[in-house]
Amino acid sequence: MTTDNRFYTYVWRRADSTPYYVGKGRWNRAYRAGSPKDRRLIIVEYYRDEMTAFHHERKLIASFGRIDKGSGVLRNRTDGGDGTSGWIPSKEVKQKIRVANTGRRHSLATRRRLSEVGRGNRNKAGKKCSEASRLLMRERNLGKTIPEEQRRKIGDTLRGRRHSEESIRKQADAQRGRNRGRTGLTNSPEMRHRQSEALRGRKYSPERCRYISEGQRAAFAARAIE
Repeated sequence: MTTDNRFYTYVWRRADSTPYYVGKGRWNRAYRAGSPKDRRLIIVEYYRDEMTAFHHERKLIASFGRIDKGSGVLRNRTDGGDGTSGWIPSKEVKQKIRVANTGRRHSLATRRRLSEVGRGNRNKAGKKCSEASRLLMRERNLGKTIPEEQRRKIGDTLRGRRHSEESIRKQADAQRGRNRGRTGLTNSPEMRHRQSEALRGRKYSPERCRYISEGQRAAFAARAIE
């Protein structure tokens, strides 16, 4: 196992030295299961940071070409870089994914394991993002809106939904002793004005009112238990 934590690109080659896969990695990524058994058929090149490695990964894939596009010899299914950029799923693949996920439900044993793993996990609670991270997240979400069809699906899913007594009790247990976030903080006059303008004239449906009432009831229950 390597102890070098630098980012790199790697090329997997066939016995005749022709490349068949290009990737970006760190640590032992280039030597994972499926890599050539003969380590001499693996070419690794290190870079100063991850973005530079991504850049060179894309250049290598573009240079060697992809089999699925009929442009080269690589088995890669994407153009490289961060994420699945360039991957074009066929209609058959889309249909298989849809069929595989339709009506899919985790077993009780799986749900129990997921619950045990997530119990007490606060994810990034208390972690402060840097100014650069906050600006990046803001730029990514600026102007982003939820499509009307997706809003309707979310509304249909939540409409009429009520928490059971057990669910309310679990929420109370989860909230007990939890940081109250902005409790005690006051908004600036400008912020209060914007919030007032945004809420002015808004009317909630009876279902939404019941949903809010149930949420407040759970919060009151949590505070009463503390």
